[in-house]
Amino acid sequence: MFGLDLNSESLGYSAVVMEKLAREMLIKVGMKGHEDKFPYQLSGGQQQRVAIARTLVLKPRIILMDEPFSALDEPTRIEMQQLITNLWHEVEATVFIVTHSIAEAVYLSDRIFMFKAN
Repeated sequence: MFGLDLNSESLGYSAVVMEKLAREMLIKVGMKGHEDKFPYQLSGGQQQRVAIARTLVLKPRIILMDEPFSALDEPTRIEMQQLITNLWHEVEATVFIVTHSIAEAVYLSDRIFMFKAN
């Protein structure tokens, strides 16, 4: 599941434990019941949820997100932002988000760095 069979050994988990962790994360991101679907069978928001679950199940210390919600419609974007903020409280990771949306940066961040051309 999630291609995590490749990572289970490097993380020190058995395949059974890794699958259990993946299934638990799918529940947290609201994707229970979609475990056996192919990416083309999922909406854009569902694909984002799976990508987030795939990342978080690996328990990273740093997460890099480049315009993670830019392709989503407004209701789905808001839902995903709420999901991310809820999961960040559970996962103790530093998250860097690149966004062109000042509102999104303010909502999701505790620190904001702005860059300008030249």
